[in-house]
Amino acid sequence: MITTKLAAAYPEDPGYKRALTISLTDVADIKKAKNDLSGALLLYEEDLQISRELADAFPENHDYKRDLFVSWFNLSGVYATREDYKNSLKCVETALLISEDLCAQFPQSIQYLSDLSAILKLRSLFASLYDGEEAAQSYLARKEEIDRRIAGLSGKL
Repeated sequence: MITTKLAAAYPEDPGYKRALTISLTDVADIKKAKNDLSGALLLYEEDLQISRELADAFPENHDYKRDLFVSWFNLSGVYATREDYKNSLKCVETALLISEDLCAQFPQSIQYLSDLSAILKLRSLFASLYDGEEAAQSYLARKEEIDRRIAGLSGKL
């Protein structure tokens, strides 16, 4: 990939590293769609490593933090597809923490609120498996609250 070469040639340029994560995700998505879960997992893990480095190096950059959320979200999907629910849940919980933090910083961001809604839905599924229906309903209630906020912000309420 050209982005791999650019990121290697300019290791101090975060833009090339971010472009590489996007390329890695795109190729991983294709591998996942073709049911090459091992290949997808390797690429999502590489994406996660780079996204983590960027988020750590530039903590003020909320785009990098959201990229980290997406990395964890994508990994959770591969693990779930592989029926590795323990690792999928760990990824979901990490993504949830990141999403909650972004929403606390940017409470009017429809994108971040939408991310939070999606991850709360996934967390509710795991809660129904492991924590009981009451816990699952608690996550779904939070999701519905977020969905109402999104509707209000987008003028659909």
